[in-house]
Amino acid sequence: MLKIGVFSMLSKISIHMLRHYDEIDLLKPAEVDQFTNYRYYSEKQQPIANRIQALKDMGFNLTLIKEIISKCDSDLKLKEYLIHQANQQRKEIISMQQRLLLIENTINSLNDKTALPQCNIIKKEIPARMVVSHRGEIQQRSREGV
Repeated sequence: MLKIGVFSMLSKISIHMLRHYDEIDLLKPAEVDQFTNYRYYSEKQQPIANRIQALKDMGFNLTLIKEIISKCDSDLKLKEYLIHQANQQRKEIISMQQRLLLIENTINSLNDKTALPQCNIIKKEIPARMVVSHRGEIQQRSREGV
């Protein structure tokens, strides 16, 4: 058994956080002294502590980490979950890039000292559907728009 301080150094998780993990049932000590309430951890708990730290580094909160650890009892399930999360993050990045582009374009148009166009162009996505289209050729430029 490892004292909480030794386990803290090995796992690079502060004693304060180990106590918190115990309170929220994320990482319970292997043993608790009934007289002193001193916590002892097993060497076998090190991989769990490492997984918690890795998931924290990925940006997951403790509530979600607790859920992941309880539901993803195999590496395959964890891999599937992380693939799903990576896809969600990619979608969020694309959305943020589109918003950033809109902001940058607005800044550039304000820097041009020209009036903003009278019409606003908005890009929208609509569900796929079948359409009928007819194209014609304009013989004279003066007939354009007629």
